[in-house]
Amino acid sequence: MRKALMINERGEFIWETLATDMKREHLIRLVLEHYMPEREDAEAVSSDVFAFTSKLMALGMILSDDVPVGKDVFINTDIEIAGVRLRIKTEEDILFEKLVPFKGEFEKPDVIVRFRIGLPSYTENGNVILRNKNVTVLDADKEYILIHSKTERIREIHVLKDGSETNIFSLPPYDDTLKEEFMLALFDPFLINALNNGMLMLSASSVLEGDRLVLFTATPGTGKSTQAELWSKSFNSPMISDDFTLLKPADGEVISLPTPWSRMHEETDTGTYKVRSIMCLRRNTFDKVETMDKPTGVLSLLSLSTTPLWNEETTSKALSLCERIYENTEVKRFFCTPTPDSAQCARFSLN
Repeated sequence: MRKALMINERGEFIWETLATDMKREHLIRLVLEHYMPEREDAEAVSSDVFAFTSKLMALGMILSDDVPVGKDVFINTDIEIAGVRLRIKTEEDILFEKLVPFKGEFEKPDVIVRFRIGLPSYTENGNVILRNKNVTVLDADKEYILIHSKTERIREIHVLKDGSETNIFSLPPYDDTLKEEFMLALFDPFLINALNNGMLMLSASSVLEGDRLVLFTATPGTGKSTQAELWSKSFNSPMISDDFTLLKPADGEVISLPTPWSRMHEETDTGTYKVRSIMCLRRNTFDKVETMDKPTGVLSLLSLSTTPLWNEETTSKALSLCERIYENTEVKRFFCTPTPDSAQCARFSLN
């Protein structure tokens, strides 16, 4: 016996009530009828019952929907993104529409992703290695634990450190909001495996100039999408990505590979392109393009990547990739204004 589960009087009522099989909705109704909470407290009581029964299921103390022990109740859906093969296991269809173009079939996945309605039975006291307004990342013994602060449903994401398995814990119901949050929850687990396969995700927008991409990379709010839109309007160059761009150095070139996160609010371009130039933006009162030396260029790429730099190993891999990207394409500093003249300046620098 690894641990004791202490329950209060309400927990005892729930445990005794569950001697009879019933749907969770019926159980919640019985609890509300028994304790008769104030109307403003009823939602909190319902949430507590859901969390408690989820914990009992996670511990194997109760079964869901009369499922025999050991039976796999998951629906398997295979998707492949930039060569990373993910097998998604869910109880109901959870595939967001932007993931549909990446559906595939294969025998052996690189990553198993289990999506679970419910909360984990426990969360390890890992060391906090990242905390920002969007997510907190804990470094536990064999896994990373991600706690998102801006998602309504997704509560925790547990990722094995080698990236081979991910467990996503969420509140119900299955709806479009949950599907979109699920796609966002796949982001970091995918990036860990992409890094292992020699790929780096850059916070960058991109446009197609001829048959090659020009990338604009910057911290949020600097204007990378603005620059891509200015370029697109001025030269009729299609915008390929406006959020993230996945890069892979290969055979003396840098290749851009499609992902469902490239254009979050538009149809995804599933093409693969060679990169002509990467421009690291900095807002300015006039437009100017400068060539960046290798140390400055490499560290700029590293700081503008969204690849998880959570330990020495991942940081070393990402740094090596940034060096190869710098060596295989031109990396420039673009001091820019949010005006059409800036697009003219950037294009002139390419020629």
